[in-house]
Amino acid sequence: MDPDMVDTATRLLQVVHQQLDQREKTVQEKRQVIRESDEMTEVSPWLERTQWIHHLEEQDRGEVIKLIRATKDEELELQEVEKSLKRLIEKARQTIVQKKVSTFTLHRVQSFQSGEDSNKPFHVNLNQETFD
Repeated sequence: MDPDMVDTATRLLQVVHQQLDQREKTVQEKRQVIRESDEMTEVSPWLERTQWIHHLEEQDRGEVIKLIRATKDEELELQEVEKSLKRLIEKARQTIVQKKVSTFTLHRVQSFQSGEDSNKPFHVNLNQETFD
């Protein structure tokens, strides 16, 4: 085989590998930043409903993940806030379970649109793990 053809083939392979590496790097960088998608198949109904994608758009995934952690022993104020939130959520759950809230209110709670009711009431038979 002609040495010039071997050199050309080698150079072409190097260029292709560089382009593939660059493409992979670009894909990885895009995955690190939270973005809203035009593809409805990419967004779960829960994320669509809660609007987390819109809220976290353009945030670095790595930085957001760092924020999801248990409170540290020295973070006493934060521990108290966490306990208060758990008590509040449990009180709200018990209020619904004990039927102290009307079905009309449950329809309003289920809706994420301000001032609008949902077609169905808030689902109160959720597993305890959901609240934990």
